[in-house]
Amino acid sequence: LSHLLIDLLTPINPTHRAAVANMDAKGFKKTKFFTSAKTRASFIDVIVRAIVAKGPTGKKLQIVQAEIIKALQKESALADSNLHRKSFGNLKQLFNEEDFSGVFTLDKNVVILEKIETLRNSGELSEEALKAVKEAYDMIP
Repeated sequence: LSHLLIDLLTPINPTHRAAVANMDAKGFKKTKFFTSAKTRASFIDVIVRAIVAKGPTGKKLQIVQAEIIKALQKESALADSNLHRKSFGNLKQLFNEEDFSGVFTLDKNVVILEKIETLRNSGELSEEALKAVKEAYDMIP
C-alpha cells in the first residue's frame, strides 16, 4: 500500500504523462478504434463536400479547418466521419498523424484540394465526389 501512495505522490514529468496517455490500463499502446477505410472515406467525403459547397477561392478549392469543424458538427456524433476524427483526438492531431497526399495539401490551417487529375489517381474519392469537384474546378475562370 505504501508503494502505491508513493507512486501517487511522485510528480510525473510531461513526457511520461504523454506516454501514459497513449496507453491503456494494462500498459499497451492505444489503437485507433474507429479508423478504417470506411471512416477515412467518410471523413474525406465530408471535407470534399464542404469545399465544393464553398466554391473556389481564387484559383483553388480550399477550406479553413474551422469550417471543417462546422461541417463535421452537422454530421451525427456517431457518423463515420466523426468517429474517424475522434479516434485521433482533434483535427490538428489527425492532420499531423494521417497522410492525405493525393487528396489534400495543408498550409497551416488551410486544407487545399488537389487538382482533379491527382484526385482521380488517388482512388480516394467516389465518382460522384469527383464529378462535383470537377464542376467546382470548372467554375474557376
